[in-house]
Amino acid sequence: MKITGKNSLSSIFSVVIIVSLVLGAVLIVALPFIYCYLPGYRWIFYFFESNMLASLILLEVCGVIFWLIVNEGRKIFNTMRADDPFNISNAVYLKRIAYMCLLLFIAFIVKMIFDFSPLTPVIAVVFLIVSMLMRILSGVFHKAAQVKSENDLTI
Repeated sequence: MKITGKNSLSSIFSVVIIVSLVLGAVLIVALPFIYCYLPGYRWIFYFFESNMLASLILLEVCGVIFWLIVNEGRKIFNTMRADDPFNISNAVYLKRIAYMCLLLFIAFIVKMIFDFSPLTPVIAVVFLIVSMLMRILSGVFHKAAQVKSENDLTI
């Protein structure tokens, strides 16, 4: 099976991403309502007294950032479906993903201040590493797009 172009693996994955974007948007909107009706947390006063409000805010912020990351991924797969993966726009999309992962890192650092758990620093470091990797990939794609454009101009 082809990886790029029409009727390829990237075309199939683009459909999966669109479904994920729709379901993610519904979940982001519905999350506060779902969170209030968790077993044992039915009293709204308990909700504001505990750290559940901080957890809900973190989930909402991370949900929106994840949604934006998936949307940037959709744009990357659209260029792959057009059979043009080494495009300057892909470098820009990867750079945006890097910055969004950095925002997730900051969000988990803030979470450690308000609600520490042993797994939180691990997740924060993972987002920092992914941010650096996406920034490096952005540079690689930018250089590949430059080489491709120079190669296309060569007779």
